[in-house]
Amino acid sequence: MTTIWRKSASIIPAYGHMVCGGFEVEIGVWPVALDHRILNHRIGVVWTADGWHNVQWSDAEWIGTTRNNYGDYDEVWKAKIDYNSNTPLSFWYALYVIDTYGNWYWDNNNGWNYITQGPNW
Repeated sequence: MTTIWRKSASIIPAYGHMVCGGFEVEIGVWPVALDHRILNHRIGVVWTADGWHNVQWSDAEWIGTTRNNYGDYDEVWKAKIDYNSNTPLSFWYALYVIDTYGNWYWDNNNGWNYITQGPNW
């Protein structure tokens, strides 16, 4: 059984006249694959900036492994979503893993999805 969770999330600062530059999410995955490049599992974020009217899928990038509190290791992945806006935004999202065998695993915050809010709230 694969477990996935949100380790952290933050808004990416905007430049120039933009208010919001997007967001990034650090994702934890357990168990650790022997070699993430060979086993071909995929980790990512399904997200929206407009209340799920338009849905986007973004793959995460493998960062490394880290020791967990149980004496084992977790994989660490990061998804960076660039989305420039001149108005404040909220991003709703869920995390997913597709394992080597095509099985999907989700972390959607117990059905509520995650939200990361931009500045000015």
